[in-house]
Amino acid sequence: MKKNNEDLKHCIMDFDRQFDMDTAIGGVAAWVSYFADDGVMVVGHGGDIKGKEAILAHMARPFSLPGFFSSMGAP
Repeated sequence: MKKNNEDLKHCIMDFDRQFDMDTAIGGVAAWVSYFADDGVMVVGHGGDIKGKEAILAHMARPFSLPGFFSSMGAP
């Protein structure tokens, strides 16, 4: 069982690294591409954002701010 857990951990970490690289290169469009068309983004202040297009519209401004993505600990 331990080996399966380690394999899963490595798989998740590889996926996360790919997500970071894609987003660093492609910005908000790449970031949003990881959501399903009917995905939901949970936001801290309530009023979850529903649907890929709404999520893109919501996140376009923050991603346009200098240093936004790197401030999230990304490459």
